[in-house]
Amino acid sequence: MNEAARVKFLKIFLSLVFLFFLGKLFELQLYRSLEYKRQAESNSIRTIQHDPIRGLIFDRNGKIIVDNVPSYTVTLVPYEFEMKNLDVVAKLLNVEPQYIMDKISSAPSPFTPVKIRRDAPLRAIAYIEEHKNELRGIDYLIEHKRNYRASGLASHMLGYVKEITSSQLTIYRGLYKPGDQIGQSGLEKSYESIIKGGKGYRFIMVDALGRFVGRYNDGRNDIPPSEGSDLVLTVDIELQSFLEQLFQDKTGSAVVIDPRNGEILAMVSKPNYDLTLLSGYTSKQVW
Repeated sequence: MNEAARVKFLKIFLSLVFLFFLGKLFELQLYRSLEYKRQAESNSIRTIQHDPIRGLIFDRNGKIIVDNVPSYTVTLVPYEFEMKNLDVVAKLLNVEPQYIMDKISSAPSPFTPVKIRRDAPLRAIAYIEEHKNELRGIDYLIEHKRNYRASGLASHMLGYVKEITSSQLTIYRGLYKPGDQIGQSGLEKSYESIIKGGKGYRFIMVDALGRFVGRYNDGRNDIPPSEGSDLVLTVDIELQSFLEQLFQDKTGSAVVIDPRNGEILAMVSKPNYDLTLLSGYTSKQVW
């Protein structure tokens, strides 16, 4: 190949390289700009899920049997979390490090916050607030947990609410996500679809370090949660309490029924269990 041919080949080669880069630039600027814009927004806009307030449970006379109280829930963003803080966070929340690792592995995406500790102690929340810069990816939100009139009152009948299990996620595919609460037994389970309410979502903007910058679109895209419907029972809570006292330190069961219409006025089964220990976070020792 003579010199003229080599120069011609080089010009053609450089022209092809230039056209290739020009084509890629054209593609990025025009055809894929919207896609990359959405990806960039997804990295800077964080979705915070807010569980709804479950419906209250009343007795036949309008007395509250079960209501809700505020509770702190600690969350973790896997992409931002630094593993060097694993032991510190585990000790702070009084959980095993493997427990947190299991929660991280269940996250639908690295950018989605996962709930690693419900009903967190106030001292833990204070520590997180004071050390936000060191504990990247760790945050908290205010939710609600079930509050019962008495620890063991009508426990078998009322049932309890707990975080959904992996097997339940398979059954209720699409309706629940990891970390959601669901009625596990009793009336809480039987009337789950009525008293659970609808989830809400808040969209916030964060910087590269995961720090709060502001509300996305001034909150106009936020979706408020909808409260669950209340449940009114035929049970008379005073009669229920009296029947529970008759069975104190005894084993057995009893049902009081109105013979005129079949309404259940009281229902007792002993031994029972403490519902307050199952509301919020429950340690392995308690289980």
